[in-house]
Amino acid sequence: MFVTIVVSVQYIVRSEDEEAIKLAFYKLSNPRAQITSYVYDVIRSEVPKLELDQTFEQKEYLAIAVKVSTSPT
Repeated sequence: MFVTIVVSVQYIVRSEDEEAIKLAFYKLSNPRAQITSYVYDVIRSEVPKLELDQTFEQKEYLAIAVKVSTSPT
């Protein structure tokens, strides 16, 4: 069975340092595509762990999984 999932990615760089903001955004060659790719990778790895009904109910779980896996350590 295949499931199509629509994902909306919203991102913002939070920093008081303007140089850090530029570095965070411009260091990537294509920030939008790379951030979206990271998010899709997490979604693809987490969704198979869920039952079909849980997938629709666990949006917050998926959002946290994305946040945790893409946050700097």
